Amino acid sequence: MKRIRKDSLDTVLGRTDLVAVIGDYVRLQRSGSGYKGLCPFHNEKTPSFNVVPEKGLFYCFGCQKGGDVIAFLREIEGLSFVEAVERLAEKSGVQLEYEGSDGSPDDGARESRERDSLYELYERLTSAFQWLLREHPSGKAAREYLARRKVSRETLDSFRLGYAPRDRRWLFEFLRKKGYSPEFLAGTGLFSRDRPDRAFFADRVIFPITDYRGRSVAFGGRILEGDGPKYLNSPESRIFHKQDNLFALSAAAKAIRQDRTALICEGYMDVLAFHQAGIGYAVAPLGTAFTDGQARLLRRYADQAVFCFDSDEAGGRATEKALMTAARNGLRAKILVLEGGKDPAEILETRGGEELKKLSTFTINGDDFVVRRARTARDTTTAEGKALALKSLFPYMSALDSEIRLAEFADFAAREFRSKTDRVLADFEKFRSSGGRETGASGPESRVPALRPTSDLAFLAAAALNPGQFAAVRSRMEAADLDDEASRELFLALEECFRNDETDLDDLLARVSNPGLRNFLMEKAANGEYAIQVDRLIRDGILNVRERSLERRRSRLVRQIAQYDTDREADSVSVNDLLYEKMFIDQELEKIKEERNERS
Repeated sequence: MKRIRKDSLDTVLGRTDLVAVIGDYVRLQRSGSGYKGLCPFHNEKTPSFNVVPEKGLFYCFGCQKGGDVIAFLREIEGLSFVEAVERLAEKSGVQLEYEGSDGSPDDGARESRERDSLYELYERLTSAFQWLLREHPSGKAAREYLARRKVSRETLDSFRLGYAPRDRRWLFEFLRKKGYSPEFLAGTGLFSRDRPDRAFFADRVIFPITDYRGRSVAFGGRILEGDGPKYLNSPESRIFHKQDNLFALSAAAKAIRQDRTALICEGYMDVLAFHQAGIGYAVAPLGTAFTDGQARLLRRYADQAVFCFDSDEAGGRATEKALMTAARNGLRAKILVLEGGKDPAEILETRGGEELKKLSTFTINGDDFVVRRARTARDTTTAEGKALALKSLFPYMSALDSEIRLAEFADFAAREFRSKTDRVLADFEKFRSSGGRETGASGPESRVPALRPTSDLAFLAAAALNPGQFAAVRSRMEAADLDDEASRELFLALEECFRNDETDLDDLLARVSNPGLRNFLMEKAANGEYAIQVDRLIRDGILNVRERSLERRRSRLVRQIAQYDTDREADSVSVNDLLYEKMFIDQELEKIKEERNERS
């Protein structure tokens, strides 16, 4: 008899909304932090059937039936365990894996042991990294960085922040002495795939990522100096699936349950800033957009999500997508807009926790945010601009989880754009019935705008369309070195594919949100434009980006040296340090010129 693998089962349970499943059979009403209804398993007139999302359980005080979502389906549908899980997997879009055709017990036991070993390893490393930050001389720079960012000792201890040493071989040697085999370590996500004795994290502040039970399952790392991405996250493993996890959820769960509200911000430092300011319900996605899995996870604890993302255009689009994700999953949403476009960590650092706490009350409704963006993107003084602005709201309307919410929003949008509700709903129904495509449109407005192929985009597209080439790119640059937004988005999508061993173009396109960029990649894949002289195109592209990045750093240093104030800055950095860094950059620029000359 076949057995479902434990990691597959965990994924299904993590992506299943208990309330939604039971709500298909029972009329549920909110009661405190849970839900109540008439029990489907026995006749009753007074509700004694309880659903507790935060525990993932149901229980009837009348007939004493209870259990998880699998037990509910088995009881009400008469299914076997495997049939119930398969039903849930189909609804949640999970591809199940089994323990071989006969469900070998040995395979299942070995899998369970390996998972337990990973939990033990990550817990041990969390403590080791924490000690290195707090006590070891090598952690001095990390301690100073966190002190400059005004992170308190209490926050350091609460989140168990740590430090990964500069020596990339240290971790492998440390763990080998603890008895871990090279084969086991290769699958932990802690080491380079190309050089399995080199640590993935080096000279970084370490942020332990925990699951909902508080167990360390992965790490995030913030670079202290040198080249490389500013932040790195552990790749996915048997115990870590980033789309179904949130940074600081275990620390924030109690506060989220208390207020039935979660504050979702961009990154680790923002979460620390909010918690230190006394706002204990802050969490963050893990280097991804806010996902359906994360929304379903929050539904166990909260009814409302407050989003605090960057206020630039990219942040606005990310916020709008997050609002749609929240709406699809039954979460009410608000937006926290911090004055001046500053991020929470910056406000904590410069103005203190009390000021951040005061500013955190300035929220706007999610519906307001979406309508404001639609209005500013078009000239709504014309009939055509007004129609286009209203059409831009239709994807958001499609995500709303009830017809009542849809009618309310349509009425609100109609008032804001001086239109009529029935007309808005009529156009929306055309949009919905066409599968989310505009009907009857023609001309430039109906087409995805073409991208201007910059030199950065050209060589990154060549790397994207020729498997194996991106490794050389990522080793010498990061997304922040790129000038245009499309190139940065493509780099980040390639980075995610690289970390997850995804090499198909479909995998890459699924991670690209810009429709113009998707079309650009598909067009170049079809016409083979970037299949000729690939090595040269990528090599020249890397050199151009490196040179541009170094020139910018050099210009900043020259200004800093010219404006150097000995009395004010001598304690943090000396002028000799600045001159040494400038000399290093000059040497790197000279190497780039020599490399170009050799190949020309």
